[in-house]
Amino acid sequence: MGSAFTDKLKVTKRKPFIENIIKYFNIGCKGPFFRKLIISYLIIVFSCTITMSIFFYSFAFSNIKSQVINSNQRILINYRNTIDSYILGNIENLSFSIINSISKDEDLLYFCMNNFKNDHVEILKIYKYLDSIKAITPYIDTITIYYESNNLFVSTDGMRSGNSQNKYKLRDMDIINKVQNKSFIKMWVYAQDVPEHSLYNNQKSIDLVSYIRKSCPISLDSACYVSISISASKLFDSINSSVPIPYNNLFILDDKGQILKPAGEHIIVNDIIESEIFQKITDSKETNGFFEYRNNEENYIVSYIASNSSNWRIFVINPVAQLMNNYSCIFYIVITIALTILAAGILLSILFAFRTYTPLARLTSKCRNLFLPDKVSLNNEYDLVTTTLQKLSETVNSQADKIREVFPLLKHHLILSFMKPDLDKDEIESKLAFLDIAFPYPVFQALVINCKNPLINIDIQSFEYIKLAAMDKINEFFEYNRIFIISTFLDDTFICIINMKNSTDTDISLFENLLAHLKSDFNLPFYCSPSPAVCDRMQLPYSFKMANESIEYKYIYPKKYLLFPGDVLPPEEDSYQYKKIESDLVDFEKAISTNQLEEAITLIHNICKGVCTFGLTMEQIKSILRIVVFHMKILYNYYSATSSKLRNTNMDLDSDYEKIADIEEFEKWACSIVEIVLSVIQGKYSPHNNIMVEYVKQYVSSNIISNQEISLYEIAGSLHISHSHLSRVFKEETGYNFVDYIMDVRMENAKKLLTSTNKKVDEIADMVGYTTTPYFIKKFREKYGISPKKFRTMYNAENNL
Repeated sequence: MGSAFTDKLKVTKRKPFIENIIKYFNIGCKGPFFRKLIISYLIIVFSCTITMSIFFYSFAFSNIKSQVINSNQRILINYRNTIDSYILGNIENLSFSIINSISKDEDLLYFCMNNFKNDHVEILKIYKYLDSIKAITPYIDTITIYYESNNLFVSTDGMRSGNSQNKYKLRDMDIINKVQNKSFIKMWVYAQDVPEHSLYNNQKSIDLVSYIRKSCPISLDSACYVSISISASKLFDSINSSVPIPYNNLFILDDKGQILKPAGEHIIVNDIIESEIFQKITDSKETNGFFEYRNNEENYIVSYIASNSSNWRIFVINPVAQLMNNYSCIFYIVITIALTILAAGILLSILFAFRTYTPLARLTSKCRNLFLPDKVSLNNEYDLVTTTLQKLSETVNSQADKIREVFPLLKHHLILSFMKPDLDKDEIESKLAFLDIAFPYPVFQALVINCKNPLINIDIQSFEYIKLAAMDKINEFFEYNRIFIISTFLDDTFICIINMKNSTDTDISLFENLLAHLKSDFNLPFYCSPSPAVCDRMQLPYSFKMANESIEYKYIYPKKYLLFPGDVLPPEEDSYQYKKIESDLVDFEKAISTNQLEEAITLIHNICKGVCTFGLTMEQIKSILRIVVFHMKILYNYYSATSSKLRNTNMDLDSDYEKIADIEEFEKWACSIVEIVLSVIQGKYSPHNNIMVEYVKQYVSSNIISNQEISLYEIAGSLHISHSHLSRVFKEETGYNFVDYIMDVRMENAKKLLTSTNKKVDEIADMVGYTTTPYFIKKFREKYGISPKKFRTMYNAENNL
C-alpha cells in the first residue's frame, strides 16, 4: 500500500497543482488516518469551544453559587441554634429535671420501687406533676413516665398498665416498648402515623418526635423511662415562630433514615428525598456539607448540618438563579474563531495526511494485532502505540497499589465478619479468596487481648503507636511458634484468629509467655482470653462470644491476666446466692441510713467479695454495684442539702464510678465515700486524715528530686485508698491542691539550690523536676516575680557573696 501511494505521488508532481490536490484528497479519504485526523481535529476544536464556554459560565455564575451556599449555611446555623437550644435542648433539660425529681420526690420514687396496687390517688399526684410541667411548655404534646418494675404508664394523656385491656392506648406506649430492651441512656425517636389519644375512637394520627431518657436502675432488673414527645407539626411551627426565615424548603433526617418535613405539598423536597444522590448522603453519615440538584431545568443547592442535641441532620433547599444571557457576544466570537480554525485545520490535514499515513498505518496495524485487539479506540495512531503499553502497565500497577493500600482494612473487616453470629459462608469464602488468605491448618481458635492505658503521661497518639507495636509483637510471637495468625484491633482490644495443626499446639504456658513478652516490652497490663479450639472456622463466632464474655471478668479478677471461659464463666443461677447478696444490699441501705460507718464498710466488703465468689454474669455484677452507688447517691444528696461541709466536696458519684477499672478500686472508692459522708454527718473527720496528709508530705519530700513524675495515683495506691478520696482529704486539711503543693515544693528546693550552690540554672531545673529550662524559668517568675538568675544575683548582693 505504501509503494502504490509513492508511485501516485511521483506522478502528481508532473501535473498541475489543482489536479494534485484533488488526487491527494481522493487518496487520503480512502485511508483511516485521514478520517481520524479530521475527526480528531473537530473534537479538539469542539472541546476547546466547550472549555471556553464552561470558563465563561464559571466566571459569570460562580459568585452566585457561592452566595447561595453561604446563605444556606447561615440559614442552617439559625435553624440549628433554634432547634438545639429552644426546642430539643429544652426537652432534654426537662427530661433530666424529671429524672432528678424521681430520686428526690417520694411520690415518684414510690412507684419506681413498688408494685402498682391501684393507688389512683398517688397516681393522680404524678399526673398533676407531669401536667404542670406540660402547662408551662405548651409546644410539648405528651409527657410519660413508664415504670418497668410495675409495668405502668403515667402520662399527661392518662394512665395505663401494660397488662390492661383498655380500649385505648397512650401515644408513647409503642415508642417506649420498642426501645425498652435496648442499651441506652438517652435517645431521640421519630415515629410516624402514631394514633392520637383514641379515648373516643378517633382515627386521626400524627407524627411524633420523642426524647426518651432511661434512669439508673433501682433494682436488679428494672428501670424507669421518661418520654417527652412533640408532634412534627408543632416542631416545625415552633421553628417557624422563632426564626425570621420561613421553612418552605426545610426538612430533617433522623439517624434511622426517616424524614421529618412540614405538612403540605413540597414537590421539590419529595423529589430530592427520592434522588440517588440524597441516598448517598444519607448513607455517608456526613455531618456538614452540600450538594447540587437539578429538576425541571432548575438548579438547586441542598445544604445540610448536624444537630448538636441529636444525631439528626437538618436540610435546606435553595434554588440557583437562572443563567443570564450577558455573554452572548463573547460566545459568538468564540464560535467564529472555532469555525475558522476548523476550516484551516481541515486544509492542513489534507496536505499532511499523505506524508504520515503509510508508515504509521503499518505500525498501528501491527499494534492492534499485538495489543488489545478491537478494545482500544483512539483517534490518533501515534497515541495508540504509546498508550497501549502505558495503560497496560499503569492498570496493573494501579490495581496492585490499591489492593496493598486497602489490604489491612479488608483484613480488619474479614476478622470482624468472623465475630458476627449470622456468619455468611459464601461471603467469608469470597473475602478470603480476594485477600488471598488460605488457612493452612484444620484447627481454629479465637483470641481476645485487652490493653488499657493506666498511665496519665501517655498521650493518645503514643498509645496508638504502642498498640500497633503490640499487634506486631503478637504476630511475631505466634509466627515464631509456627502458628498461623491473622489479627486486628478494635479500640483497646486485639482480635486474633489462630490457625494450627492440632488443638494441643496452644496451652497455658504459650499464652503466659505471650503476656510476659508484652508486659516486658510495653509495661502495660494485658488481659488475654483464648477460646476453646474448634475444627470448623464457621464456629468462630461462638468462640469469639465466649472469649469476649470471659475477658470482661478482668473487672472482678484484676490480677488474673489469663482468662479462660471455663475458669471465669459463672454457673447457673442459684437462688440462695442471690438472696444473700440481696440481704446484704438491704442491710447496707439500713446501715448508711442509720449512720453505722463500720457496718456499712463491712457490708461493702461482703458485697464485693460476694460478686467475685458467687456465679454471676457481668451484667448482674454491674447491676449490683450500681445499686450500691445508687444508695450512696441518695445518702449524699440527702445530707449535702443541709451540710455545707459535705456540699463543698463536690462529689460526682456517677462520673467517678464510670472511671473505676476493677472491683478492688471500686471497693476502696466506695469505702472512702461512705467514710467521708458519714464522718461529716457525725461531725468529725476520719481520725487518720492527718496521718495521711503527713505521709503525702513526707513522700513528696523524699522523692521530689529522684522522681520527676510524682503521681497522686501511686501515693493513693501505697495507702490502699482511691486517689479521688486522697485528693479531697489533702485539699481539706492543707488548703492546697496536690499539683499546687508539688509546684511550691519544687520552687522552695530551687531557691535553696540557687542560694547554696553554684550550679547552673538548667542543672537546677533538671534537679527539681522540670524537663525544660524555659518552662522552669516561666514558673519561677510567676511564683516570685523575677527570674532565677536575677534572684541569685540579688541574694548574693544582699549577703555580700
